[in-house]
Amino acid sequence: MQQCSLFGELGIRSWLALPPLFLCGTAGVAAALDRMLAESTSTALSVPLMFGCAAGLAVLSGGQVRWSRRWQRRVLRFGYPVVLLACAVSTDQVLVPLLPMLVVGAATLFVLAALLARRPGTRCGQD
Repeated sequence: MQQCSLFGELGIRSWLALPPLFLCGTAGVAAALDRMLAESTSTALSVPLMFGCAAGLAVLSGGQVRWSRRWQRRVLRFGYPVVLLACAVSTDQVLVPLLPMLVVGAATLFVLAALLARRPGTRCGQD
C-alpha cells in the first residue's frame, strides 16, 4: 500500500527551500512568543534543535521529490540533511533581534504556505 502525500510531489528547488523556510518561520514564531511573554528586545533560539528539526523535515520529505537524475537522489537526498545536521552540531544558542525576526518569520510563513499550497496534490484513494 502506498502512502498518500498531503501536498503531492515536490520539485527539487521547493524541497531545498523547505528547511530554510521552516527555520525562519519557526524563529518568527519563537520571537512572537518571546515578545508576548517576556517583553525583551532579543530572543535566544535553540539553533541546534531547529536545525535538527529541519534535517528531519528534509529526510521525511525527500521521498516526495521528483528527482530528475539518479545522482540527485543519492547526493542531495542524503547529503542535504547531513549538512543540516552538521549545522546543528556546530552551533549553539544565538541571540537574534526580535523585530527583524518577527518580520522575516511572518513573511517566511506566508511564502511557505504559498509554496506548499500551490503544489499539485495527489488524489488519495482514486485510481
